[in-house]
Amino acid sequence: MADGIVHIEIPVKDLDATPKFYSDIFGWELTPVPDNNYVLFTADGAGISGAFVKPNVHQVGGCVGYIQTDNIEDALKLIEENGGSPQSERQDVGDAGWFALFTDPEGNPMGLWENKS
Repeated sequence: MADGIVHIEIPVKDLDATPKFYSDIFGWELTPVPDNNYVLFTADGAGISGAFVKPNVHQVGGCVGYIQTDNIEDALKLIEENGGSPQSERQDVGDAGWFALFTDPEGNPMGLWENKS
């Protein structure tokens, strides 16, 4: 039995703007499910899929998901230009790669990952 993460939900107040933020920056494909206050996303066959969900009571925070990118600095610039907020600069993780943290326009904490290859 596989124990990997297969789905992540990101709580949002705005089911239009916040999914668009991620799609514009990372190219995620969006599939709205209006009857359920849900917008599914896929990352072009790579990485985790999941959904943006509009819960009855909005709660920012929770787990931090890391999004793989080819260039953290470029991603941080796009994040800021699109209403997000960088929370750290690129930080070294030995031989593995680099990471940085940001919050999306709703205040959800997220991370970026760049491999060192």
